[in-house]
This record gives sequence, structure tokens and C-alpha cells, in this order.
Amino acid sequence: MALDAKKRLRIEELAKQLQALMAEDFDDQPGNVKSFDDLETTSVTVGDEVSRILLESASKKRIPDLPVPTACPHCQRQCQQAEPEPRVLQTRRGEVTWLEDKYYCRHCRRSFFPGKPPVGAGCQ
Repeated sequence: MALDAKKRLRIEELAKQLQALMAEDFDDQPGNVKSFDDLETTSVTVGDEVSRILLESASKKRIPDLPVPTACPHCQRQCQQAEPEPRVLQTRRGEVTWLEDKYYCRHCRRSFFPGKPPVGAGCQ
């Protein structure tokens, strides 16, 4: 993904703020000079945490406010949307809570997770 100049500039500003926040981990202290490896480890740790937070925040926004009509996979009756089910996923940047769409069928008395339809579904 390419970033436009405006976003890149804003990210650079945020990076400077993060560096100031983490000053003791970035700055050399008397008798404790930071190696490149120390600086890289700190940078990667901060970057991973920012990535994890962005991903988790985005996952919470993907659940629509209005219920989407969904049929039960067993009886084909319309079902009620239930509270999203939190799932903890291991990502490249750490654990993230992902909210899974959840529906409940009163007739079958069971919950299900519809997911996305397969590619080409509904095409005849």
C-alpha cells in the first residue's frame, strides 16, 4: 500500500511524538550507549504495538450498526443478529481481538457465524 505525501507527513509527526514518549528507550544515557540493535528492537516493539492497535480498532468498526438479514444455514429461516463474538487472533504483530458476526436461530436454537459467501455464490 502506498501512502500519499500528506499521510506520510502526518505519520512522521506521530513518529516524532512516539520517539519523545519513548525517550528513555531511544536516548543514550551516561554509561549506557544505545546500539543500533537496541534502537531497532525498541522501534519494532513500538511499531508492532501501533499496528496491533490499528488492526483491533478497525475490526471493531467492521460490525454494522444495523442488523443484516441472514438465513439459518440449517432451516433457511431469517435469524436475529446476536452480539458479536470476540475471537483472539495471533497476527504478525501480536494478539488482536477480532469481532465475528454472530447470528442466532430461534427455531434451531443455535448460533452460527455466516462469514463471507464463497466467490461466485448466487451466480447462475
